Amino acid sequence: MSALFSSGDPIDDHPWDEHYHGTHVAGTAAATGDVGVIGTAPDAELVSLKVFWFEEIDGEVVLTTTTADILAAITAAAAIDADAANMSLGTPPLDPQLNAAGIRVAYERVIQYASREGTAVVASAGNSDANLQQGGYFTVPNSTAGALSVSATGPNDERVFYSNYGTNEIDVGAPGGGYETLEKTLEEDPAEVAWPYPLNLVLSTIPGGEYAWLAGTSMAAPQVAGTVALVRELAPDANARQVEQAVKAGCEGVDGQSDSDTGAGRINAKNACERVDD
Repeated sequence: MSALFSSGDPIDDHPWDEHYHGTHVAGTAAATGDVGVIGTAPDAELVSLKVFWFEEIDGEVVLTTTTADILAAITAAAAIDADAANMSLGTPPLDPQLNAAGIRVAYERVIQYASREGTAVVASAGNSDANLQQGGYFTVPNSTAGALSVSATGPNDERVFYSNYGTNEIDVGAPGGGYETLEKTLEEDPAEVAWPYPLNLVLSTIPGGEYAWLAGTSMAAPQVAGTVALVRELAPDANARQVEQAVKAGCEGVDGQSDSDTGAGRINAKNACERVDD
């Protein structure tokens, strides 16, 4: 069941990715490896629950969505017993006064419902280089109880310059493309960096049978969603919280689970699967 959601309802059961973002994310999670690239969980089944569409606003064509459509898609993922709902989307940092509007509560209720139903909600942390622990600022859906919030790391396992961060705001880190600075990311001389541009980005699928190098916490999240799928394959009866703990237990690079940059650390799918076997 694939669907495009608009006004809170599915309106199209065969949505086409006229952009490229969703296809790139999907390939990172589950590309088969028959050609091109291989995803984290190449045997996983993908279901497209699309929430963005192009719309003309004040004479300009923009990519848009609504909170209702995003919440409906999360609910739909839980209804079909999806192992993971990958949310490579989010808001810019929001003023704490917006908590009064109930946006975070709405997300938390739906995400916690999905978690109870067995669907782990994996959410990108955002690309604003913002400290989400200070000043009360938050982003959704990742800054909500029940969501597995993912920051982006580079080839050297350091947080990338654009990735949001914050103690108790980030659960895990995953490769998202880039380095600690934009200048280092764009460096093309292999004598200067181990992975010169664009090789330090994430290569994945785009529509039309093509491939592209992209960067963002959007590229990091599907690697975590793919790891969730691998863990669930080994432990089909595990609940969403147990799966999340296995993913965190397999992480590397930090002590504990509250590092401000990467939470429990940079993910390691092999380690997570071995934790399940143990």
